[in-house]
Amino acid sequence: MESTISQNTEFVKSLARELGFSFCGISKAEFLEEEAPRLESWLKRGYQGKMSYLENHFDKRLNPALLVPGAKKRGLIDNKTCSIDELRSAIMPGYDIASDRWLFQHLTQTLDLRMLQLLMKNDDRVIASGFSVNLNVATLLSDRFLAFDANLRSATRGTVIFELQTIDIFSDLGAYLFARDFVKERGYRVCLDGVTDLTLPFIDRERLGLDLIKVVWNPDMLGSGREAKRDEFRKLIASFGRARTILCRCDSEEAVATGQSLGISLFQGRYIDRLLGAGATSVAELQKLRDAAATKLRR
Repeated sequence: MESTISQNTEFVKSLARELGFSFCGISKAEFLEEEAPRLESWLKRGYQGKMSYLENHFDKRLNPALLVPGAKKRGLIDNKTCSIDELRSAIMPGYDIASDRWLFQHLTQTLDLRMLQLLMKNDDRVIASGFSVNLNVATLLSDRFLAFDANLRSATRGTVIFELQTIDIFSDLGAYLFARDFVKERGYRVCLDGVTDLTLPFIDRERLGLDLIKVVWNPDMLGSGREAKRDEFRKLIASFGRARTILCRCDSEEAVATGQSLGISLFQGRYIDRLLGAGATSVAELQKLRDAAATKLRR
């Protein structure tokens, strides 16, 4: 298999040389995660000059799968989580653990330590590819996290994303800034989780030093003035960086269609899991689903 790939690659490159091309590169049919911030920074600095067309179709320049029908899609990040519903059923049936926000926050700190312990016990295959994990700021400053960091290969740190809750960051901004600088210096990335359509306008991604922002899908997020709200969100997402915004809790076609209309190209949720699990991974199949969702939205 590896030999066939190498032969095909060399054939395409030799053909390109014969046709007069000075360079030919082969790209995977997936989101170019490492190149995304570089292209974004390059455009912001105005290096494109008068070639304004380079600013168009930002998502397609970063994801060849959006250009070529039949190219395969795959999951970019595996999100490691604990099931709160299963935990509640096991230890406190009939009680809403999340009803007390601060009690829930304290509980999650205990779960954080358990999650780090499990990750350290698993073999390298579990953390060989990109994954994200929800943690508290206090956990990033704990001895248990230092042990986790020491156990992780340095080359792997760049594939790990720590998701932090909005309430956790702003309850102690000083602690967050210290923790953020520490983990980013170690090579990790930071994502702000739990952003809603109401809090989105108040987030400054660059000042907070965030690599990614995760916006919670809500069927009513555009409100009654849909087009005006859509334009507002498009501008906000463009300012954050289209390759840095994730629409999460997507449980329907409508969620994906709305996100794409806002310029978002990264999605997470049960609907996405079903698509990947059911094998609906070609661009053509996803395009059909998106078109169907867009039709429902117009109605």
